[in-house]
Amino acid sequence: MNNPIVQQSLHAKPVQWKACNDFISTLEDMPFTELPVIQELMASEIRVFIYSGNIDGRIPVTSSRYSMNKLQTSVKIPWYPWMSQGVVGGYVVGYENLTFV
Repeated sequence: MNNPIVQQSLHAKPVQWKACNDFISTLEDMPFTELPVIQELMASEIRVFIYSGNIDGRIPVTSSRYSMNKLQTSVKIPWYPWMSQGVVGGYVVGYENLTFV
């Protein structure tokens, strides 16, 4: 994520990424959700890419999968593994205008 080309291609704010930071300071549930924004993007035909790591202590993949279910959209491409050099690198599921990795 620290590669300027990657940041530009993702339209991400140029910042110096690091493994951990203090931006999220508590482990309690937050009342704020991005789901309405995601739904608005999906409805406007903008494709959304959601990444959630399986060892992320702040936003675990189980919480992300719960959020995907809250969108109440149909699955277009069922859950499948993506491979890197013959090893499972993660899993992907495709929804209408949204890919969850």
